[in-house]
Amino acid sequence: GSVLFWAYFYPTDMLSATLGQWMDWHRHQLQSAAGLPDKLRDTLDYINRVMTPLEGAQMAGSDAALVADELRLTADMLRHGAKRLLLILGDSSADKAGLNDDLLAIEARYRDIWLARNRPGGLDDSLTRLEKARAGYR
Repeated sequence: GSVLFWAYFYPTDMLSATLGQWMDWHRHQLQSAAGLPDKLRDTLDYINRVMTPLEGAQMAGSDAALVADELRLTADMLRHGAKRLLLILGDSSADKAGLNDDLLAIEARYRDIWLARNRPGGLDDSLTRLEKARAGYR
């Protein structure tokens, strides 16, 4: 699976312990373990470039605004996952307080978007995963 996906669902201490193993599995993509922070920063830049056209998009459909919100949330979650890994790698561009605030905002938007698109069932379970991820920032 995607390293950004797993960045959310593993506690930070477990990620720290297993990151070397993950890097060994994906060494062909990274070239070297030392290259991971640069790859993550490249990923952040890529997400920003991909999302820029969304602001000028003219989507049709009754749920166009919701679709745009879902895409923004997805991009923000991907960014957060990359920053979370940068924190674990000891990169100075990421800090626990900032990531905690970031994830609190993501959780609130996630709840709103979920309820706009789905029934409430399953929301609490899904939010619990984000809350567990945020626990690593305390």
